[in-house]
Amino acid sequence: MLRKFAAALVLLVSLMSTGCYTNRHIVGHGAKGFGRISAKQWYAFWGLLPITSDPNINAMAAGAADYEIRTQFTFVDGLISLVTSLVTIAPRTVEVRK
Repeated sequence: MLRKFAAALVLLVSLMSTGCYTNRHIVGHGAKGFGRISAKQWYAFWGLLPITSDPNINAMAAGAADYEIRTQFTFVDGLISLVTSLVTIAPRTVEVRK
């Protein structure tokens, strides 16, 4: 009985979890320093319907000519998603490195 419950729990968690991924875009010559700014994006229906608008990358870069944009599903996003995926909400992190 306990083995079946554990197997069902592992299956449920694996179905509700999303894999980690990173998309990286380099503008100009890429990041030169250590400055970073991040923002969260929220989606419904596991990423199909955006709840929040996309962050303003130009404002996050603050006029820098060389920077890097990383859009990623972080470990923290995964922890949040374990709870919010029950109601189909999923976060994603956008980070600008200067």
